[in-house]
Amino acid sequence: MPTEKRLPIFANWLLSKQNKRGWDVRKLLHFVLYEGADDLLWERLYKAAKTDEYRIPHYGLNSITEVVGWARPEIAPPRNGRTSKALRALGYNVKIY
Repeated sequence: MPTEKRLPIFANWLLSKQNKRGWDVRKLLHFVLYEGADDLLWERLYKAAKTDEYRIPHYGLNSITEVVGWARPEIAPPRNGRTSKALRALGYNVKIY
């Protein structure tokens, strides 16, 4: 099945998932991104990805942090394997996954 046909099917499936609080992905992301102090974003990320109450099946830490990096680059710049390798090449001691 081509990507353009798969994408809406997957998106609808993922958006139908909820956590134990009854939140879908959109509400979970709003919580992580905007519901609290910027310096505690890491705590909300942990809750969203690792705790039974907040976690949504099939939507993990890497997916959430990718959105956070693009939505709030002023407090959590985007990072993936490619940017980690670039930072390493520039002399920063970062972990490369």
